[in-house]
Amino acid sequence: MKVETEIKKWGNSLALRVTGIMAALPQFKAGTKVVVDVTEEGMVVKPAIQEKGAFRFPYTEDELLADITPERAHADALARPEGPEVGDRMASKRYIPARRRKDRYAASTTTRTPACLD
Repeated sequence: MKVETEIKKWGNSLALRVTGIMAALPQFKAGTKVVVDVTEEGMVVKPAIQEKGAFRFPYTEDELLADITPERAHADALARPEGPEVGDRMASKRYIPARRRKDRYAASTTTRTPACLD
């Protein structure tokens, strides 16, 4: 169904009034969230379908990867994960490599006489 209408001035912006069948058929009401797909040819307005609290990314994965080529990806420049980045183990503690853990544990468990008892 096509409906002819007019774009009007609204403050410093332009506005398109959604009237009658334009609102009834897609079940638009005041406050309905919509997604507007804008192209050089025009625009398409659709109801935004979101679950409560759901986050919607502004771009799809296909849109983000559309222009990626091996030359533009720079995969050779990626850093290799090390230490706590791998599996995020011990994320809340300072990472100590395995070769030093044994020495540090042994040093921290030795008993010392408090200075006030010397």
